[in-house]
Amino acid sequence: MEKEKVLEIKIERMNDEYSAWCITYQNTEILKRGEFSDSELIVYSKTLPCFHIDFEYRLFLRGKDKTLDNTVNIIPNYLVGRLKEMVNAVNEKYGIPKRWKANRGEKYHYIGNFGNIESDEEDGHIIDTKRCTLGNYFQTKEEVEKILNSKEWKDFWAKVRAGEIGGDE
Repeated sequence: MEKEKVLEIKIERMNDEYSAWCITYQNTEILKRGEFSDSELIVYSKTLPCFHIDFEYRLFLRGKDKTLDNTVNIIPNYLVGRLKEMVNAVNEKYGIPKRWKANRGEKYHYIGNFGNIESDEEDGHIIDTKRCTLGNYFQTKEEVEKILNSKEWKDFWAKVRAGEIGGDE
């Protein structure tokens, strides 16, 4: 499944030896400022963005000091590939799965009022948006069938009938 990136950088080659790079986007809900730490990927958020090249390659993201967010770093060209690999690894591990959304005029499927499979055409109407936001919006009928046949779907409605969900408390 395609994922929405949580980290983006810009790299510009300066000359034969060096390139400049900076972070252009960081999803701070996932990659929290001053808190994010992934020792497996060797990526952290402390104070400011930088790429350390000591005994191991360490990538530091935007941190607590927002005035340093647009820090431009210099990196040897031979390490640009390694920096890109680390950014790609962060996006692969923490990227947000993108839900499919039909283009205007395309058909999508959803669970109808009586637990049946319904189809509609995406036209940007509020009901299309509500279904998509709720998650009741699928590319194929097979995807809807999986939901309707799932244990979670059956358990959910059993809890509703038993008053465990939505009952007076």
